[in-house]
Amino acid sequence: MDINFEGKRILVTGAGRGRQLCKVLAKSSPNVKVVALSQTQANLDSLKAEFPNVETVCADLGNWEETRKAVESVLPIDLLVNNAAIAVLQPVLETTPEAIDDCFNVNVKSMVNVSQVVAKNMKDRKIAGSIVNISSQASQAALKDHLVYCGTKGALDIMTKVMALELGPFNIRCNTVNPTVVLTDMGRLGWSDPAKAGPMLSKIPLGRFAEVDDVLGAIIFLLSDKSAMINGVTLPIDGGFLACFGQAFVKDLVEQGAIVYAISRTASKLDELKTKYPSIIPLLCDLTQWNEAEKILTENLPDDIELLVNNAGAASVETLDELTEDGVNQVLNINIKGTLLTTKIVAKKMIAGGKGGSIVNISSVGSDFPCTFLLAYSMTKAALNRLTKTLATQLGPHKIRVNSVNPTLVVDTTMGDFVFDTDEKKTMLKTITPLPNPTTEQDVSDSVLFLLSEKSKAITGQILFVDGGLHGG
Repeated sequence: MDINFEGKRILVTGAGRGRQLCKVLAKSSPNVKVVALSQTQANLDSLKAEFPNVETVCADLGNWEETRKAVESVLPIDLLVNNAAIAVLQPVLETTPEAIDDCFNVNVKSMVNVSQVVAKNMKDRKIAGSIVNISSQASQAALKDHLVYCGTKGALDIMTKVMALELGPFNIRCNTVNPTVVLTDMGRLGWSDPAKAGPMLSKIPLGRFAEVDDVLGAIIFLLSDKSAMINGVTLPIDGGFLACFGQAFVKDLVEQGAIVYAISRTASKLDELKTKYPSIIPLLCDLTQWNEAEKILTENLPDDIELLVNNAGAASVETLDELTEDGVNQVLNINIKGTLLTTKIVAKKMIAGGKGGSIVNISSVGSDFPCTFLLAYSMTKAALNRLTKTLATQLGPHKIRVNSVNPTLVVDTTMGDFVFDTDEKKTMLKTITPLPNPTTEQDVSDSVLFLLSEKSKAITGQILFVDGGLHGG
């Protein structure tokens, strides 16, 4: 995936701990400018010596006015990573007011402070910006002796969603990444004891902690325009710890050099694809016919298959009163049974090959955002979300990742045009979506490619909404 930050100014707070991120960003494009903020001058001097083009600024993020002046001095900023954080480990009964103040000042208040200055400048300049807040799996899973730290990260997650809701109309996106234990030098030291690491690793389907590159890949993706319709999302980088559209996908995968097997039950669609992309291998197969489809896929899909996108889907446009058995069966057969069948066959081949793989299920914002005339469809997409998490847990030990992408209705597609067939309906969707631009097939495809790629190798069991912040709001 080609990501370019040419001409961008990127501010990274907590640059002492975020040193590797600063390095990667500094090397990403010839004319990118990284601004590193830290309270430790020695860390900044060391970074500057290695990368002279990095701009540095020293400030104590626990000091509101000092931080504000420091950030104002490096404007304009196009992209922001709020990386600074501290942790004070104390049992619940021994937690001190000093620990609460220190952690909330850096982990929460500084994020608000820095984001206010940067976002106001983005708004005034009328640019499309992106803010990525570094949270933690501790926002969603309790950790012993981490009362205050967990509290700050929980606050950070919900504040990010509010920011996404309020700043989206100005084309400023806000998301979080939530890593598990990351194997930095400090992380390796702290988790090198098998007695300590073992219980945690046993809860991670992929069977390992996150490497620094796992987290960097997610941050860079969310900063980039490849995630242009992702807003208000909390993205765990935890190996599945918290788990316990067609032609655009083909086009992008072919351009990436993949050998693509395209499955459809419509011969004319396969012929059209083959004409556009001669390298694909078309398979005519009706996934609603279990036995026949199982034979076709088992015999024709290669044993060394590594990636799967379950994109086949159907919708029955019926209210509760209009619901029919045929309509329900049609949607269940394609959206759930077809997905399970394909996954079963491909996962067996992945396991036998021993190399692992990545599976992406195309779900929908309808799984969480009910629509009265898509009752059966919404039901199957909610089921698909849960299946995704369950499959991630079961297949993780075999190095197979399973995630879902959940778009809102996509413009210029058959389904999008069918549901939003009037200007009034299109205006209604725009008024409830924080980001001003409609979701496109390319937005969805970019997210799918990210989850298929090694850039997301520590992400599994996750539901990634591509909806301009509709879900977060």
